[in-house]
Amino acid sequence: MSVPGAPEPMVTAHLVRAARTLCRRAQVWLVWLDPVTTTGVDYAEYDIELPTGSELFQLYKTTLDGRDYPTVSHRVKKNDPSLNDDGRKGLVSSDMLSFIMPPGTAGGSKVQIQAVLMPSVTATSIPDLIYQRYLECIAAGAKASLMRLPDTTFHKPNDAAIEKADFEQGINKASLDTFRGMTKNVPRNKVNWC
Repeated sequence: MSVPGAPEPMVTAHLVRAARTLCRRAQVWLVWLDPVTTTGVDYAEYDIELPTGSELFQLYKTTLDGRDYPTVSHRVKKNDPSLNDDGRKGLVSSDMLSFIMPPGTAGGSKVQIQAVLMPSVTATSIPDLIYQRYLECIAAGAKASLMRLPDTTFHKPNDAAIEKADFEQGINKASLDTFRGMTKNVPRNKVNWC
């Protein structure tokens, strides 16, 4: 990517910002994190271990010993943060850095989280899959934001508008990829008749 006159550190910062926007809006960086073994202690706090240079955007899915397990919003009853509004128990994370399990979770159980990640603000790289599939989109987003900067030699609002449109189109295509599960098929729900 080239924006003549833009300093390299500034270009890097705008590339990271564009990659973060893509990952946040299209949720293209979806990974299973390493399993965590529970201790059996009520309300024990477990760290969420993330790949280097990444930040947790959303807890997508959780399993407990290989079976689906609810992920509960941290905006629940204050007396028991592991209870959902409807009384279901589940994994809770209020800071996206750690999580707690509800009381009565057996020790030695394996908890695994599927998470939507994005590059951290200080990231120096992105996963190969995202780079290979969405390089043009990320570059367009970075160019758009750089070319909108006033009082610079590379301020080109008309070109910025074109790059912004390309960026938005790239995000829309990436969102469609995510919706389809990176396949050509559109997911369909099974019809349940009474």
